[in-house]
Amino acid sequence: MEKKPIKNDPPEEEEKNKQEKINALVSQVMDRIKSRKELTEKIATLVEERNKLLEQGESPEAKILSLKDEINKLREEENNLVDKISQEESKLMKAQENMDKLTNEHWELAEKSPGLFKWRERKKHKEDLSRAQSDKERSIDESNMMQKNLSEMLEKKDKIIKILRDKQKALRELERDIEAKKTEKKIKEDQNKRPFLYYLLQKNQNPYLSFKNEETGLQDIRNCTWATSNETRGQYDSLKKINNGEGYFYFSFSGFVLAIKNVESLRGKDGIDATSEKGIFRVVGPDGKTVNDDIKGYSKAYSLYNDAITAYENKMREEFNNLNK
Repeated sequence: MEKKPIKNDPPEEEEKNKQEKINALVSQVMDRIKSRKELTEKIATLVEERNKLLEQGESPEAKILSLKDEINKLREEENNLVDKISQEESKLMKAQENMDKLTNEHWELAEKSPGLFKWRERKKHKEDLSRAQSDKERSIDESNMMQKNLSEMLEKKDKIIKILRDKQKALRELERDIEAKKTEKKIKEDQNKRPFLYYLLQKNQNPYLSFKNEETGLQDIRNCTWATSNETRGQYDSLKKINNGEGYFYFSFSGFVLAIKNVESLRGKDGIDATSEKGIFRVVGPDGKTVNDDIKGYSKAYSLYNDAITAYENKMREEFNNLNK
């Protein structure tokens, strides 16, 4: 059989193959280094974001969710504890019943005279008496232990209820704070739209006229959308009582009110005639002091009221413009 000659690659081809393998390995290593570098950069970015979040602190919304989660866990723990207390109370009741039964057996055996029995019967009687006494003592110990456990569980339940109430209170306060901040933001947006009106409100010290928002303590006239820097007067649909039986319908955001002094004499079947010429009025200014008093008739009173507002607001407008130059 003729042998075929072994084919050998020329030296140049072999060197080329070796170089390609080396290049492939180098490429794989470089890819791995690149992937590792990218991963390291990604981890560094995530760590940086985490640190920023930690520095910023937990958001109010996150705190609410956290508190709600804690409250739910406490409620669950309370319910589980109530079930355990119920089980312990049931066990305690059975233990007490068993103790009463054993006590009765003990006294029944004790009342029997050993002299009436034969030796075996006397021996059995003594054994029964000893067993009843031991069972009774064991039952008493179990009962005392269960009462102790029950007391501890009830004490724990009271603590859980207190913590639960504190968490619920904290949650309500946090929700109120968040709502107050939202309201404050909306009020400030309205202030930016109508700055002169809010400037007048800040100057108002009339105790009979207040536009303060209860949530924030800020002046708030968002609902009075018709009011502008040139239209500061308003009118209530129902009488606003002040003192000495007086009241008013007409007001201005600058702090003036047109008070009716003889309210009852103007009251009719259809209500109070606020524009009656039989009315007696007084104009109260932004400082709560009377500007004009005992004015007879609505027409004259409203004219004086309107003049006082115009003069005061012109002065305030000049002051406001100088401040905002």
